[in-house]
Amino acid sequence: MNELLFLFHALVICTTLLASIKIGKQALITFVAVQAICANLFVLKAISLLGLTATGADAYIIGALLGSQLLQEFYGKQAAQLAIWLSFGFALFYVIMSQIHIGYLPHVCDTSQIHYQAILQHMPRIIGASVVVYFIAQQFDYYLYGWLKSIWHSKFLVLRNLVSTGLSQAIDTVLFGFLGLYGLVDNIIQIMLVSYALKIIVLLIATPFIGFAKKMHH
Repeated sequence: MNELLFLFHALVICTTLLASIKIGKQALITFVAVQAICANLFVLKAISLLGLTATGADAYIIGALLGSQLLQEFYGKQAAQLAIWLSFGFALFYVIMSQIHIGYLPHVCDTSQIHYQAILQHMPRIIGASVVVYFIAQQFDYYLYGWLKSIWHSKFLVLRNLVSTGLSQAIDTVLFGFLGLYGLVDNIIQIMLVSYALKIIVLLIATPFIGFAKKMHH
């Protein structure tokens, strides 16, 4: 059941990516920022895939990276950097709002505070780790993708996405695993290995969408 849901999850993200490209640059920038927020919100949920432990956030990370790469491909480096910085700004806004939200004293009839508390109390650490790791991984991806594009120009779009995203996500997975999740989840090594494998799977699922995105943009 989880495996089919994960496949559907990845397809929805890829389809939304195409819709954002169809709408235009602003929608694609917004898509990247929203993916970053979703990844941080859902990362604490542990799920089982093929009997292994994973988190519910891996597909969003690939969505954010692919969106950033396609921004650079279609609209230039400044648009990609703008999406990265907006993601940081909205992440900071989100963590401040989350702490204000759980800081309110609940009404005596409220039953949701305990659930919000359980999820949102870890957001400062997770967002802090996410911002640091996201910056490192995104900048690595930004410069590597730009370098590959300078070599191959407009050729081999899918290959450039695969190489750049695959390497940047290896960095992202290891750093965020230790900075953001260590001590909060069980089986951290297994989660990191499975997380990276899932990101590669989502990347492969997204491959035909990347080629279609280029044709649709032109």
